[in-house]
Amino acid sequence: MYCQRIRHLREKPRLTQTEIANKIGISQSAYKRYEQNEIKRYSETTLDNLAKALETTTEFILGEEGQHDKFEHVPPEFLKWIATEESMAYIMEAFIKFQ
Repeated sequence: MYCQRIRHLREKPRLTQTEIANKIGISQSAYKRYEQNEIKRYSETTLDNLAKALETTTEFILGEEGQHDKFEHVPPEFLKWIATEESMAYIMEAFIKFQ
């Protein structure tokens, strides 16, 4: 099951096995073994790095939660606003104020 999740998460943004392997510090052949379910247990470090590289949570990879996108719960209106110049000005003002 883990193998299907990590493969889906890698393929969704069209990343290669080599790209993910490089991000988590292992060889492509080692990463391939994860996707082929040849490695059943992940080290904590590898699992953490894999979750970061795939922009998800360790819980999702392990099947402990149904949501993998960290921003799925954020309202779309907020995501649109946060990308505007207005929001950047507001954030910079707040940052300067609280330094």
